[in-house]
Amino acid sequence: MAELEFLGHTYTVEDYDTVLGTLLKNGHAVPNACRGGHCHSCLMKAEEGVPMPFSQMGLAPELVNEGYFLACQCMIYADIKVTTPEREKRTRFTAMVDDKTALSDQLIRLRLRPARDYDLAGALGLLREALHHEHKGEIHLIHLCDLMAAPHLERTLSELCLDSPTISGESLSGENTKALSARL
Repeated sequence: MAELEFLGHTYTVEDYDTVLGTLLKNGHAVPNACRGGHCHSCLMKAEEGVPMPFSQMGLAPELVNEGYFLACQCMIYADIKVTTPEREKRTRFTAMVDDKTALSDQLIRLRLRPARDYDLAGALGLLREALHHEHKGEIHLIHLCDLMAAPHLERTLSELCLDSPTISGESLSGENTKALSARL
């Protein structure tokens, strides 16, 4: 079996698991969101070994040449030593606050406008993180997206709802958009 080394720890990889899957199973808080290679939040660097070429699709050529890859897409078939990316290589999501409303003395609602268009992947990542940190209380996620871009994200939301009894989700279709709604 292949082994994965990260931050001085070595893990035996189960049945071609991904770098992200192996690290999460072993308690590492690795940034991730979509788990589909879209958001690039799980970007990592191979210090030793070669990442699967598929895990480098969509990355800038200079990142590929430096050994960077997407941990969610990198199945481990041979020993590999990985590290987190240098600060300036990390994916950053920026947004402007459009509205801040106090809903109670302990709860605020923020409406954010991203600096560029993102799909639902990052929002699903927020739900996963909330579950991971055993969030208590309600989170309402409503995301409008193009019908053509939504099928894989709708499946991901459905799988999340099945995996956790504390999440309910629904898909609302309009003429040109689909709203995916999740309640935690």
